[in-house]
Amino acid sequence: MKPDNLEKFALIIGVSAILAWYVFKDNAGIFPISIAIFADFCALIPTIRFVFNAPDEEKPLAWILFFLGSLIAVFAIEIQNLESMLLPVYMTIGSFFIVFPLVRYRIKMKVPMKEWII
Repeated sequence: MKPDNLEKFALIIGVSAILAWYVFKDNAGIFPISIAIFADFCALIPTIRFVFNAPDEEKPLAWILFFLGSLIAVFAIEIQNLESMLLPVYMTIGSFFIVFPLVRYRIKMKVPMKEWII
């Protein structure tokens, strides 16, 4: 399947953000983290669109575990400041937007739990 305009745009912006991150990766503060999150967000947008449009084509178990792991990471951080919290909070919110349509579809369609895994 050929990439559509959203996927092409996300790829160009994502690669640009990765290159910008490489330039600023040694800087202190939230700027390099923000750039990395923005690059990841560019990949997240087409993924979210995919799971909203075709929730039956993706199994939710790995995403559920990723969401739970990210959520635990938010509460496991000892020094809670913007720099340390930004990435785990983003990962928790981003994975939730993938988990939600997958789980909602399976509950609505009464898909057996064993089919959520494989």
